[in-house]
Amino acid sequence: MAVIGAIPCRGQALAFEVNTNPNPNEVQLTPLGAPPYELASFQFRDCEFTTAFFATSSDLSEFVPDELETIEPPAAPGTQLMIVFGGECPKTTLGPCAFALMLAPVKLNIPGHPEVGNIVGIFPIHSFVLNENYYKFCEIIGGCPLKLGTVKRKEKGSKVVVNFERKDIRPVNMNGEFDIEGEVQKKLSTLIKLTVDSQAPLDNAALQMFEQATGLPFRNSENQLDFIFSPMVNLKLIPSVEGGVDVVQLTRVSFAAQLPSNAMFGPASLNLFSSVADPIGENISVDVVFGGINFDFAFEFGWPSGQMLHDYLAEP
Repeated sequence: MAVIGAIPCRGQALAFEVNTNPNPNEVQLTPLGAPPYELASFQFRDCEFTTAFFATSSDLSEFVPDELETIEPPAAPGTQLMIVFGGECPKTTLGPCAFALMLAPVKLNIPGHPEVGNIVGIFPIHSFVLNENYYKFCEIIGGCPLKLGTVKRKEKGSKVVVNFERKDIRPVNMNGEFDIEGEVQKKLSTLIKLTVDSQAPLDNAALQMFEQATGLPFRNSENQLDFIFSPMVNLKLIPSVEGGVDVVQLTRVSFAAQLPSNAMFGPASLNLFSSVADPIGENISVDVVFGGINFDFAFEFGWPSGQMLHDYLAEP
């Protein structure tokens, strides 16, 4: 994989790369202006989603560009707010799909910009999809390299448990112990385990509780769950055929809020684990979990036009 540039990222270098040797478990961000699918209407039916909101004290500078600033939740000062989101969509325009997302709500941190200091959307830290049908589609939405995995969502009484698993490639010796010089084997590792107990309908009082804890506006003027269709902030990259890049932009895409059904909320637990290939648990701590929501969804949307927040080449 050839590194072709870097973007300042809170004192570090957030490298953007061109995959010269495609890995079946990882794909490169597709530019917003060149989607692999036609800008048609996409339909999702019989979807079941689970989401939770948590605070982490980990340093997210490796993932979030300098032009964005994470949000400190009022209920956990000194931490950063994150959202974990998992769901199964058995009936969609592009076939069955399941996915798991780890997102960071962000403010704009560009001096002189008219929206500086405002919450501008959610930035993807990790994005995982179940099958190749959604590789290219989710590249547009995800805004970061995607990986294949298995999402399992099960109901156990009032509780919903979401597990995300992924094959971990590791060298082991004859005793099955990790050995850098051993034979490479593949092991299915759990990376995310989210449990949300559906104790009560998601009413206005519950929404107010979430708003006070997280500092996020959960409702729009029509009292719909606005956070579900929050603007997605992406890092848009168009490599040049001559080497280097032609376009590097921070973009935002807004979706029309839609109303889910059977939304229930309650206490949640979240465990993040690590593997040799995916050190998620090592990179992101779970300090406080503010609760979660289980809900059903049937929706349809067309891919909207985006907005450029920052042009790295024109304004380095």
